[in-house]
Amino acid sequence: MLTLSDVVVFAAQKHGKQRDKGGNTYLLHPLRVMLGMDTEDEMVVAILHDVLEDTDAKEQDLIDLGCTETQVMAVKALTRMAMQSEDEYLTEIMKSTVARKVKIKDIEDNMRIDRLKNRTNLQHK
Repeated sequence: MLTLSDVVVFAAQKHGKQRDKGGNTYLLHPLRVMLGMDTEDEMVVAILHDVLEDTDAKEQDLIDLGCTETQVMAVKALTRMAMQSEDEYLTEIMKSTVARKVKIKDIEDNMRIDRLKNRTNLQHK
């Protein structure tokens, strides 16, 4: 049976030494998104939301890990494909309640300026 610990370990292995735009360990981002969820199902999707897009992980890896079909579909919806338009991407996300909730937390976390180490040289958009 899949545990949240299994998923966190998998994400940690896949994200490895990646850094975010602020120079922080990348894994902190999916962990923060995960902490904004209410159910374990949502937490699984949240911690995995970037593994298909930003690592060498494949859909089969999630299946082998023990993710449910619903979890895999939500993670896939959150994965922006190379030739996918913004509208197509958002349409896929809207098909899953869990994917929508994770995407909102993902955006909120990405907007947190406090995660950037050197904020003095930032320009406002």
